Parts: sequence; C-alpha cells; structure tokens
Amino acid sequence: IKVNVSPSNAQISIDGSPKGVSPFSENIEQGEHVISATAPGYEKFEQKVVVERTKDCVINVALNVIPAVISIKTEPEGAAIFIGDEQVGSSPISVPGLQPGIYQIRAEKHGYDIASKKVQLGPGAKVDLVITLDTNMGGIDLVANPPGVTVYLDGKKVGKMEEGERGNKKLSKVFQIRGLTSGDHSVKVSHARAVPQDKTINVVVEKGKISRPAQINMWIADSVVKFKNGKEVTGRIVENDASGILFEPEPGIAIRYKANEISGITHLGVDE
Repeated sequence: IKVNVSPSNAQISIDGSPKGVSPFSENIEQGEHVISATAPGYEKFEQKVVVERTKDCVINVALNVIPAVISIKTEPEGAAIFIGDEQVGSSPISVPGLQPGIYQIRAEKHGYDIASKKVQLGPGAKVDLVITLDTNMGGIDLVANPPGVTVYLDGKKVGKMEEGERGNKKLSKVFQIRGLTSGDHSVKVSHARAVPQDKTINVVVEKGKISRPAQINMWIADSVVKFKNGKEVTGRIVENDASGILFEPEPGIAIRYKANEISGITHLGVDE
C-alpha cells in the first residue's frame, strides 16, 4: 500500500495503528483495511480500502484545511476593522473561516491614527490580536478677563466662559475645548458690551496635547454711573473708594469723579 498526502508529513495510521508519515509505503496483508491521515490544522481523513494480493494499492489524499479564526480587540474599543480592503465589523470582533495566508488587519476610529498589523495565519490557527490606537486629537484651555464672554471655535459657538472660583468676577474658569484635530484653529470671544466687541486669536493644536494660549483680556463695560446732574454714562470702574471712582467710559480714557457728583451706580452682570 502507498499513501501520498498533501500536505506531506501527515501522520498515517492503518487499522488504528500509527505507521509513520507520508509519503508512506508498506507491504500489507490482503483484505479490508482502514487508512487514516492527520495533520495539524487539517481535517482528519479516513477511508476503507480493499488490498488485493500482488497488486499495489495507491491512495492520494488532499487534506481539507481547517479555517483559521482571528479575534481582534482595539484600545479603545469601537474601531472599524478591515481585513484587506473589506470592512468586517467593529472591535472587539472574531472573524472565522479564514484560509491560511498573510492578512493585513487595519483599525480605524475617529480621533485616532489609523493602525494596521500584518498577520500570518496557518491552517486551523486561533489568533488573538490587540491593536492600540494613538489619538490624533488635542484640545484648548482658555481663560478670559473678565468672564461672561461667548466663545466661538472656527466660526461655531461652543459656549460661554463662567465666573471663576468663589465668584471671581475678574477671571473666568478654565474653558475646555476637546476633541480637536491637529492644526490651526480660530478662537473668537465676543461680548455685546466689549470694545471692540470681538477678539480673535489663532491657536495651533498639536496631536495629543492641550494648547493653552495666553489669558484673553477684553475691555467690557461693567457699570452704569448716574450723576446728580441727570447724566448717565456706561463704562468700566477701575477704582472705587469713599472719595469717588476712577471711571473708563471707553478703553484708554480714565476720568476721576468725586463721590458728591454721583447719585448712583448700577453694576452690570458678567452676562450680556
């Protein structure tokens, strides 16, 4: 009897007794016999044969491959998984039924760099693959004096800067903007009582970093002063004591008024 198997070096058994590896050849008693062939990653082959006296019995076998399975996880989860150019789902995912070969595995997720790995799968292989994604996003931290200004990022309103800790009316809380792509971003702060009403700065965001531009200072009217002569002026109080006030009706102009000239002061809130 002669047994040729693909792949070669498969284990050959006759009637349940191990005989060696393929290609295999041995004189055998005539009659019915059970021939089996096994190899890692392949389905077992088994067949009954009748061996006749003085005749060679030749068996040619191609073992069926057991498909490979690859389990893919990403950090973080939820990335789109591609095998070659085909999207197979989102991580974590198990992909069965793969034939032996070399595969390019790619993971894509918004806010992260594309990551890929090359994997070689043998017959019947079970492979666990972990792909770590690097964030390509950054952020911006803003502080303004005074608070109450509205913030726009690249032309879109993103919020308002609140008063600082313990009611600090001169400095805002840190205003955080996250999930930004790397590159140049336009930040505009605006307030109806500001002069000028808007201020725009350019901020460069780097991958995986938080950009912290210098404190944004704006001139914003915070009070309405009423005088005994009936006049009312809106502006910003720089100093205020028992003797009077130092008052700015507009940026760069400061006028000192005595207390006996003033009939009342209305303080404006930080909000517009």
